[in-house]
Amino acid sequence: MSQGEYEKEISWDNPTYQVIIDYVYPGDKIEYFQEEMENEEYLSQIKELQSVVNALPTSFSDNLGDYLKTTEWYDGIPDKESVAAPLRMLNYTKVEGQPLQCVGFAILLAGLKYEGINFQNVGGAYSFGSGAFPAKTATELIPFELISDEYAEIAATGYGGIALGSKDMSIEDYEAGDFFVRTDIGRLNNGVSPTGGDITFRTGHIGAIIGKKIVDGEVVLLVADANGENDGKIRIFEVTERNFYKIFGNPGTKKFIIRATSSK
Repeated sequence: MSQGEYEKEISWDNPTYQVIIDYVYPGDKIEYFQEEMENEEYLSQIKELQSVVNALPTSFSDNLGDYLKTTEWYDGIPDKESVAAPLRMLNYTKVEGQPLQCVGFAILLAGLKYEGINFQNVGGAYSFGSGAFPAKTATELIPFELISDEYAEIAATGYGGIALGSKDMSIEDYEAGDFFVRTDIGRLNNGVSPTGGDITFRTGHIGAIIGKKIVDGEVVLLVADANGENDGKIRIFEVTERNFYKIFGNPGTKKFIIRATSSK
């Protein structure tokens, strides 16, 4: 793999917040998926959705789902019925300064049912797979047994598909159509486990693997997420070995994948 834009010298003695963000989220500096972004219809549609959402001011407080239905992006959706429920959900999830949340983006991607990629629908999930309340955070999309048992590596989600978890997850383990979930970041929440015990957990973060390829013998992932910088915006970026831990969690941190096991 040739040296690209990500391989730049960074002074870590006194890094600014923006330097850290630029390192973790390369933004739109697509180096290895340029051709696919132009030719793959589903990637072009995600890019168009990104443009629509990212044009919104952080002060946006209207119903996001209703607004999206007024755009040319929505006009180009062939199966509008499949996105009706995700768009309604976006109307009810509002955080000041953050027009789009990461979980809402994941639900929307699954509802779009793009040709060429299959995302597990995480809408309708209950907390930790089998809890009494609907899941409201990314962390709650992971079955409790995977979180509570550091050695457990696979479990049914309770809402379709499977969840994988391992401290030894490598970049090769991720596939296009997967959702990655981090449970080690975000604000602290108090909740109840499916077994009835009180627990404290972080809200976490979820994003989508929208492409995977081999370049010079090395895996490169194309990733999309929303609200990664707490600004409600969609980001599309590449992950290689060089920024793998920055995106998916440090060495020794258990990493999680949600994967569809059936066709749309």
